[in-house]
Amino acid sequence: MANFWLCLSVILFSSVLFSSADSLVGDSEKIDSSLPDVQTVASYAVNLFNEKSEYEFLFKVVKVIAKETKVIAGKIYNLDVEIGKTQCKKGSTGNVASCALVDTSEQRVTFQCKFYVLEQAWHNEISVLESSCKPARLLTIY
Repeated sequence: MANFWLCLSVILFSSVLFSSADSLVGDSEKIDSSLPDVQTVASYAVNLFNEKSEYEFLFKVVKVIAKETKVIAGKIYNLDVEIGKTQCKKGSTGNVASCALVDTSEQRVTFQCKFYVLEQAWHNEISVLESSCKPARLLTIY
């Protein structure tokens, strides 16, 4: 009889464990864009944009609209990010966050970007899996 209860408890424990694991790994979870880790991965993605772009001036994060994360061999962030042209030229600073955004409408340039960023904290690694940016629409007021 003791073996019966032992087997039953192992089966129940296993089913709870595996059903809980299935709901965690691979599921998407909504995230708050103001969280420090979200801001960090967004800044990382924009820094990579700056490295690869042919623009003379640096861009920085204007607004992060964090959508979700997914846990698969790390944490994948799915982010929509608005970036804006700054007054700093490439190579002029190591801290783009300190650069002021261009404030004249004739020179203002903004992009709407979608970034998929993988963070593997245990390896201390962040990498951009996919990115795309398009010019932000300018609103015309009549």
